[in-house]
Amino acid sequence: MRYPQGMRALLLVGLFMACTIPNPLFDVDTTSGQTASSTSSSGGEPTTASPTGTGETGATSLEPTVPTTGGSTGDTSDGVTGTAGTTGTTGAESSGTTSGDTTTGEAATCWAQGAGGWPLDGMQLKNFGDTTPVDPFITPDGLQLYYMAGEPHRPFLSTRAGLGDPFLNGVQQALWGNDPTIKAGHPVVVLGGTELLFMSEFNVYSATANGDAPNKFALPVPLSPPGTAAEEIKITATADSATLIVARRDGPEISEFFGGPSDRFYQYKRAQLQPGAAYAGGNDVTPMVGTLGLSICPTLSPDGLHLFFASTESETLTLENAATVVGIYYTSRPDPSMPWAPAQELAIKHIGPDIVCPSSVTADGCQLAFHRFGLGEPQTYTMYLAARAP
Repeated sequence: MRYPQGMRALLLVGLFMACTIPNPLFDVDTTSGQTASSTSSSGGEPTTASPTGTGETGATSLEPTVPTTGGSTGDTSDGVTGTAGTTGTTGAESSGTTSGDTTTGEAATCWAQGAGGWPLDGMQLKNFGDTTPVDPFITPDGLQLYYMAGEPHRPFLSTRAGLGDPFLNGVQQALWGNDPTIKAGHPVVVLGGTELLFMSEFNVYSATANGDAPNKFALPVPLSPPGTAAEEIKITATADSATLIVARRDGPEISEFFGGPSDRFYQYKRAQLQPGAAYAGGNDVTPMVGTLGLSICPTLSPDGLHLFFASTESETLTLENAATVVGIYYTSRPDPSMPWAPAQELAIKHIGPDIVCPSSVTADGCQLAFHRFGLGEPQTYTMYLAARAP
């Protein structure tokens, strides 16, 4: 999506006043809200007119689609320094390699670390030559990265041979007749690559894979639900497509300063696990952090048991302090029908003036794609990949 300018830029950010008392267990057929003590609320990122002057207001990438030049403070092209002792570009990515559990024969994962083990920063994903690359989606195995690029935005795919290799410029996966009304953002590829879920103009779409690049995905069709008359901001789903969470802009207003509704996270279930199948449910599964109740950028793990999102424990949130107080948080649950545990903040640092948000995570929980976006002028956007060792 694009952002309004000035003070309006955070007007539509996912903010609302939230209580800190956990709600009862939720079921996908109910509509009752769900919170966890000391965890944060729902939200979506601000939206604005295209900084490139194309007039694509309402496009579904939730941040400005202009990559920053020169990178953010603290990011270097030759590597990252982590809290788990991993340094260097290659080391950062290869640290996500699972060596396996010699006692059980199962592949090792990073989920036992909870919110720990992440580096202070990630390796910037900047090897993409197409116009305004945004919204990185890393596949469960960590070997493929989908993103949106071009004008109007279309899905691209970058493939690497190993977890220690960089992601290079990708190949376009859909043309869709260059239809300017399709402004694709936030790709989620499910069902082994046979279905692409994404956002366009505040609606949820599905595209089935039935060919080869650059026409791998057929013309998209809207999904309603989870699409509604309200503004859907971002989606995230399990690898089998059975569970989908959408950030919808229909929550309480956070304050008179920001105005407008905040975002809430709603969970849907799919009975038939096939491209284009219907979703049902829509119960509120927004995690809660602090007193403001900010939750934006929902990012589910491929199994649906782990969630990354952006929030803050600050008691105030303004245009001036947003970039320094908003961070990435992590929570989990034992089953998709259970509530979230209290959320904890990751070590990935805040770098002003850009706000940090998660985008996608691998199945082993060892590699996290995230992005930073700025609210000022010129608008900035950078993508990163952070890794931790099992």
